[in-house]
Amino acid sequence: MTQVKQVAYNVFLGGVCIDTVFYSPTVNTDEIRRSLISHDGYDPGIVVSEEEPDPDYLTHSERRVLSDLRNRGFAVIVWTPSELGSANRNRVEDRSIELGHDVIETLQD
Repeated sequence: MTQVKQVAYNVFLGGVCIDTVFYSPTVNTDEIRRSLISHDGYDPGIVVSEEEPDPDYLTHSERRVLSDLRNRGFAVIVWTPSELGSANRNRVEDRSIELGHDVIETLQD
């Protein structure tokens, strides 16, 4: 069975990557955009690009998860890759948890 190569295209709205779709490399971004708008109901303001999204941007679904957690009472903190720089993210998480306990205790009513 012959496998058809698919290319990932990012869908942006308002500068935020809201989705990633997969199409044949023979389809151009204008055709993909028209199809997403007319067939799938995407906002006409979308931009389709083969380029990788900025790693500091959260996708729509990622932002929705964070919002849902906040709405359920969770405290959510996110550092972007550029904010972390060369710091080891696991060590940043561990240290943030340690310091977070002190902050919570200090801020209790």
